[in-house]
Amino acid sequence: MKKGIKFLAIVLTLSFFASTAYAQNILTTTATVTTRTIGYSYNGKMITMNVGDEFVLNLGDKYSWSPMTDNADVLDKVQSITGIYGSQGVFKAMAPGKATLKAIGKTTNPVRIFYFNLKIKVAGETGGTSEDTNVSKSITHTITSSNNASIIKIKKGDVLRVKLSDNYKWDIKAAGSSLSYMDVPASDKEYQAYYKADRVGTTIITGTGKPACFESTSYCELTTGNFRVRVRVVDEE
Repeated sequence: MKKGIKFLAIVLTLSFFASTAYAQNILTTTATVTTRTIGYSYNGKMITMNVGDEFVLNLGDKYSWSPMTDNADVLDKVQSITGIYGSQGVFKAMAPGKATLKAIGKTTNPVRIFYFNLKIKVAGETGGTSEDTNVSKSITHTITSSNNASIIKIKKGDVLRVKLSDNYKWDIKAAGSSLSYMDVPASDKEYQAYYKADRVGTTIITGTGKPACFESTSYCELTTGNFRVRVRVVDEE
């Protein structure tokens, strides 16, 4: 009996030290992953980062958030986090330049939609001839419902994609000759349209959205959605 009690005490002691070491390892790993946390209070602001800097995006779990960047070469999501309550992942500054981080948050009952928009400037030297390379490089821009009634300027050769609220079924149209329609990639079916900036000029993109709840219930709180944005295509500077 005494031997059994002594053996149990040894097992419990070893388990305690093992769990303590594991916990310390988790805390150490977490501390090296991030340098700051970005919350909803940063909405509409601009921050400056250095190449290699990282941050945790934590907008909370009250809404279902879908974050995305318009320039993954400058800022990209490098890790998803399950251990931090209400976080949407770790984002890293990949190269000097500018990027915009956008997120759409929504609830289904009742239907509510919130938008988060953060501009990021990544400082740093790019070296000898990379400045010319950056100018000629095609950039993919994303327009969302937060861009409604605005003017967007892009460069010739850039790609423009449209991602509006999925609470509606959208009919997207483009009036103008500066953009040409592209097939939506199979991996990006959440986008309603893709365009290529072929020539200098102005194109008006409009969208009429029929609430998706019209098809699933006899009562729907949403009305018809309307979207309009003016896109100016300019020559590379």
